[in-house]
Amino acid sequence: MRIGISVLTFEGQNIWSNGLGQNVFHLGRVLQSIPFVTDVVLLNCGDQATLSEAAAPGFQTLRLVKPREAAARSAVMEAMYQSAKQQQAMVKPQ
Repeated sequence: MRIGISVLTFEGQNIWSNGLGQNVFHLGRVLQSIPFVTDVVLLNCGDQATLSEAAAPGFQTLRLVKPREAAARSAVMEAMYQSAKQQQAMVKPQ
């Protein structure tokens, strides 16, 4: 099974900036440990091309891909985009 989880990337992102971001990264790691899961990717719904080490330290095994690229390859796609957008508005520095 191939799984995609949406994540909102933004400048200055840090895994500790909100709970949703923490849950996305930890869920991805847990899903990678399930034997029948063959691939877990993060669906990039934000404006950054890559995840920096500061954004998600230790989670670089989770690949960041555009949702359009993953649609044909993922059996399950979990969308957390709207919630992420709302949380980003609360924590993103102006």
